[in-house]
Amino acid sequence: MAAPIGCGERPDLAPVSGHVTLNGKPLDFGVVLFSPSKGIPAQGEIKEGGAFTMASLHPGDGALVGNHEVSVLCFKGHDPKAQADKQVGEVSLGPSLIPIKYTRSGMSGLTVEVPADGIEDFKIELSSKGPGR
Repeated sequence: MAAPIGCGERPDLAPVSGHVTLNGKPLDFGVVLFSPSKGIPAQGEIKEGGAFTMASLHPGDGALVGNHEVSVLCFKGHDPKAQADKQVGEVSLGPSLIPIKYTRSGMSGLTVEVPADGIEDFKIELSSKGPGR
């Protein structure tokens, strides 16, 4: 269990990396979010091949040790190719390319326990049928 973060204290973080698939095929873009019940959340950008590395305060520093609800965002606007078509100053994520249930923390059905030594290859397997179906 992570200790509360006070002035000058460093949170108890552990390295986490992994891969995200949808129907057995890697997602090539998007964001993975870890939401602890208390403390700072973590996020990881999904790269080509579905790979991600979690960050809380600094790139690649990991996630808080303990339980997290997991959500995944994959919108058309996350696609690097779609971003090239945007006008300067235009902000739009567009439609979700995965079932919307996965994008909501607490409703995705996805959780993870981050141990003190971290997780080297956390697999997040999504289905177009949605979780639990």
